[in-house]
Amino acid sequence: MRLRLTRSEVESIGAGRSVSETLHLPDGSALIYTLVAGTSNAVHMRRDSSQVEIVVEIVASQAHTWATSEQVGYSGETPLQIDPVSVLIEKDFTCITPRIGEEESDTFPNPQAVG
Repeated sequence: MRLRLTRSEVESIGAGRSVSETLHLPDGSALIYTLVAGTSNAVHMRRDSSQVEIVVEIVASQAHTWATSEQVGYSGETPLQIDPVSVLIEKDFTCITPRIGEEESDTFPNPQAVG
């Protein structure tokens, strides 16, 4: 699972607030992911008749350190291994090549962009 967070989302998780995103599916159901700052690294799933929610918990103090640093990924270059799920949490950079319809006002500046 790969979670790419905007600037405001990184700020929120670094401050100990949760971040959530919902994908509404054509059949009327929803897939929700929630990232929370907590006491451990864990993945939980909640399900009911109309939605599935995947909750990823990361250690709050480590999330704060990551959010306030230049480090791109929460766990460095390799994903967190929270059996049996591999989770990569990273900062979302502006695309080097502009894409039509891509909203990038809340992304991080791309370090590979020229000039």
